[in-house]
Amino acid sequence: MRPVDIAGLFALGALWGASFLFMRVAAPEFNPVPVADIRVVIGGLLLLLVAVPQRVRFEVRAMWRPYLVLGLMNTAVPFALISAAATQLPASISSILIATTPIFAALVGWVWLRDPLTGRQIVGVLLGLVGVVLLVGWTPLGFSVPVVLSIVAVIGAALCYGVGTHYSARMLRRKAGLAIPVIQQFAAAALLLPLALASVPATRPSDEATLSVLALGLFSTGLAYLLFFRLMRRIGPFRANIATYFTPAFGVLWGALLLDERLSAGTFVGLAIILVSAVMMGNLRLSPSRGRRASRAGLVPVVDPVVNQPPRP
Repeated sequence: MRPVDIAGLFALGALWGASFLFMRVAAPEFNPVPVADIRVVIGGLLLLLVAVPQRVRFEVRAMWRPYLVLGLMNTAVPFALISAAATQLPASISSILIATTPIFAALVGWVWLRDPLTGRQIVGVLLGLVGVVLLVGWTPLGFSVPVVLSIVAVIGAALCYGVGTHYSARMLRRKAGLAIPVIQQFAAAALLLPLALASVPATRPSDEATLSVLALGLFSTGLAYLLFFRLMRRIGPFRANIATYFTPAFGVLWGALLLDERLSAGTFVGLAIILVSAVMMGNLRLSPSRGRRASRAGLVPVVDPVVNQPPRP
């Protein structure tokens, strides 16, 4: 890869990792669901501004059902869950926990699609579970009910991404380019709107929280998608997915530098084990045949944030 592409991978990992920082700042003041809804609206509008001049074909009428399901499983539910967790969990912990997505993608494929797990994948699943236990148990979080529910919420978001990964590969393999992320954002915005309106904050959020939610939509969602698709065109989907392995590392870095989050030995050990587990899952390649079809369609699953769409987180 050329140096500019390597720099792009690091930049993408930094943008995705920053999403956990922005949610940690914005969610306590805006409330979780409004944060998620504002995020997808801003990200969707930015993507739409780029897609319209390119004359992207959206085919909403013909494909509204898969778009709606993907908006629910790949965006609305996981974004809301991670935002809710951000009110209790440090950004570093959330960014590492969401890296378990490859584990759940493999398990969903095994249960739903009868894709057999290889020996390497089984070891990867077990390693990932060990990493989660060490991460959660070896950090000074405490085990209050809100903290435990927040951990479950992030793991639930990872499970949603695992379902969305396989659903998109099966139902939208013929769609490529910007059509999927654009419609996915607006479908998620529509699904989140009633809950967002019902949980509008009673007081005006601070300038810091407002800037954070704007940055979340502009940079960690809209700009991150555009950079991801640019990298896919330049270096291919498989190499572009390498950026997902940088995401939790940047999540830890931003949390420590900008939020003064305390890092324990468990943070680094859990991060290392979960990343090794993610690599062992084979970059979420569903199976040799499905992987090739998804790759040709531009639907290679990745972690956010990320699934065939980046996380986003």
